[in-house]
Amino acid sequence: MPRKIFKEEHQMFRDSFRKFLDKEVVPFIEKWEYEGIVPKSVWKKMGENGFLCPWLEEKYGGSNAGYEYSVVISEELSYIAANGSHAADDDQILERKDGFREAHQFVSA
Repeated sequence: MPRKIFKEEHQMFRDSFRKFLDKEVVPFIEKWEYEGIVPKSVWKKMGENGFLCPWLEEKYGGSNAGYEYSVVISEELSYIAANGSHAADDDQILERKDGFREAHQFVSA
């Protein structure tokens, strides 16, 4: 049964994120899982490509997109078994923090 919350733009975002994962994450995921760390450079690339905190306002480094984009990120990370990346968890943590200063520092780091 097709889900009605996703639109064409969500699928385009999903395709883009999946390509990013295939190039920047999948080849290294076993090593990172073993080491228990994802290199900062990958987080930086995720932010540069709009894959961190897409729900965040643009003035704080986000895309001001709907929360559906975070759902897409969570789903795609689960498909590649990226258990240690916690990108989706970080999205949630930042959402709950006081204000956007912390989120801006994280996204633009």
